[in-house]
Amino acid sequence: PDASRPMVIFDAIAAPLLKESAYAFDILNGWFVSAGGIADGLAHFSSNALVSAMSDSPNVANVVIHSLVRVMTENKHNDRLTLPTLRVCDFLISRGCLPQSHEIALALVESIRSECFSSREISKLTVGASCLAHFIRAQAEEVHKSSATGLLALMVNRYPRVRREAAEQMYMGLIALDEPSGDDERASELLS
Repeated sequence: PDASRPMVIFDAIAAPLLKESAYAFDILNGWFVSAGGIADGLAHFSSNALVSAMSDSPNVANVVIHSLVRVMTENKHNDRLTLPTLRVCDFLISRGCLPQSHEIALALVESIRSECFSSREISKLTVGASCLAHFIRAQAEEVHKSSATGLLALMVNRYPRVRREAAEQMYMGLIALDEPSGDDERASELLS
C-alpha cells in the first residue's frame, strides 16, 4: 500500500490495531487528535476511517466509546487533547455512531460537562454545547437532564458567542424532541 496517502495509513495500519487491546487506547488517543485537529485533509480522512472502523466491528465501536470517556477524564482541561476529542465526539454523534445507552452516555455527558466547567476556551465551549445538545434527545432521563443542565450552564457563560451557541443548540434539541416533557416546555418558554 501507498503509505503517503492518509486514508491508507488509517485503513490498513491503524484500524486493524484497534482490535488489539494493548494498543487500542494509545492509537485512539492519537487518532482523536488527528480527526479533531485543524488540518482539514487529515481530519477528513481520519474521521471517515474511524467511522468505517466502528461500523465494521461492534467491539471496535465499544473501544472507541470508552476511549472517548477515558481521554476526557484523564486529560481534563488539557485543551491540546480534549478539544480534538470533543470535535470527534460531536462528529461521531452526528453520524449516529455513538449509542445513547444509559451508562456510557451519562459518563460521556458528565465528562463533557466537567471539561466545559470553568473553561475559557470559546471553541471548546461551543463544541461542548453541540455535543451536549445531541444528548437532549436521549431516552434515559438522567442523560437528558444532565445534558440540559450542561447547556443551561453554558447559556449563562461570560462569553456572548458561547451563550448564543448554547441557546441555539438547546432550541434545536428541544425542537427535535417528539413529545416534550414539562421540564422541556418550561425551558422552551424561558428561551422565548
